Amino acid sequence: MFESNLKVNNNYDGARVLIVDDHAPLARNMAFLMQIAGFEAFTAFSAEEALDLLDQHVVDVVIVDAHMPRLSGFDLLTTLKANDHTAHLPVVMTSNRYTYHDLMHALDLGAAEFLPKPFDAYDLVEAACGALRGEGQPDLLPLRKAS
Repeated sequence: MFESNLKVNNNYDGARVLIVDDHAPLARNMAFLMQIAGFEAFTAFSAEEALDLLDQHVVDVVIVDAHMPRLSGFDLLTTLKANDHTAHLPVVMTSNRYTYHDLMHALDLGAAEFLPKPFDAYDLVEAACGALRGEGQPDLLPLRKAS
């Protein structure tokens, strides 16, 4: 039932997602959940590893933790948006330090979605699907316009 519920809300069967989080068990768990939902999932445990993977694989959406050592998720987002080959990629930013500053910083840099940790499987899949649809988070639109 869990698997069928994740797939019901996903019209992106086979879409490729790159999950970037320095906490390897969480990244693997997220990849597993995305695979259950029908995505093809890749994992990277640093922003540097993500950039290497993006040189080798085409992905449709990136889910990245905001706070990682060396290059942060914010740094990765900036790099992706500055590169002609990756600027189009929708990015979902996640963070266990959910602050207004982090939220606004992620949106200002071009994140399509901001997903505070902890989140459940359905929120993860919906954030990726929403980013792929190009909708962004409707409840954040007034914040985007005010900044």
